[in-house]
Amino acid sequence: MAEIFARRPVPTASFASVMGIAGLGLAWRASATSQGLPAGIGEFFIAASAVIFAALLVVWVARVRTSPQDIEAEQHSAITASYLGTITISCSLLAAGALPYSRVAATLLWAIGAFGGAALLIYLLGRWIEGGIKGPELTPALFIPVVGNATSVYAAVPLGYGELGWASFAFALLCWLTLGPLTMYRLMVTEPRLPRKMAPQLAVMVSSPAVMASAWYLLTGTADPAFKILAFKALFFALLTARLWKMAWGEPFNVAMWGYTFPTAALAGAFERAAAAIPSPLYVALATGSLAVATVAVVLCAAWTVRGWIRQFTKTAALPAT
Repeated sequence: MAEIFARRPVPTASFASVMGIAGLGLAWRASATSQGLPAGIGEFFIAASAVIFAALLVVWVARVRTSPQDIEAEQHSAITASYLGTITISCSLLAAGALPYSRVAATLLWAIGAFGGAALLIYLLGRWIEGGIKGPELTPALFIPVVGNATSVYAAVPLGYGELGWASFAFALLCWLTLGPLTMYRLMVTEPRLPRKMAPQLAVMVSSPAVMASAWYLLTGTADPAFKILAFKALFFALLTARLWKMAWGEPFNVAMWGYTFPTAALAGAFERAAAAIPSPLYVALATGSLAVATVAVVLCAAWTVRGWIRQFTKTAALPAT
């Protein structure tokens, strides 16, 4: 097994799998309230995400200790540096998942996700302002540390830290409104075009408004017009991402494909909350459809990941001893 990780080191972006699975679990948990779906499904995904997070964290920390130059190299690009946000987002989502079981664990994870996410966002923005960003680096991946601040609201409100939740939401909203136009300009106007292997990053444009829609709902307790605007904006970007399916078609499966899972889960979570607050056929249909898509995305990515590791393990085991 050690030889496998030596050949295929676990990148920071691997924590996107935790985001997708945990986000799906929270969406299924919400569906138990809004549609009466089995609650155990959501708890299973949340538990699975916690186990995967622990395993990835051990491997990632070991990589930091044994190969610090690799981690440092990841931080040279604005894109790969943004993937550090997948760790803080994972903590925020797991905090929300832990709420029914342990307030202490939920508080600890929330604090890491909230304060770590805010510190990371401020650090990265300061670095980008001081040193600038190269044109090709201006991709939707830069939204990842932005989204991280909004996801901390998921646990902040139930834990009683609503004011800090508002602060996290404000950080995310301000940066999202700033980066959004710049990213769209980069995608539509400048060269080079977005590489095919980076096409899954387009889905990040779905998660930003979807997460903020859920955060707004938790902060205000209502599905008001602001919530609806954010939720339907997320739906718009979901449809746009589906329209651009050819950009990723034909690429072999890689860790970047997990980038589709959390955005679909965040969209499902937003519409599950809409279905709970406004039980109309429209919102029930959107909640059901988005939850089904998110579940299929996670299951497929999990199956392809397991298949890839089995193949890698088989190849390593077949190598002659030296």
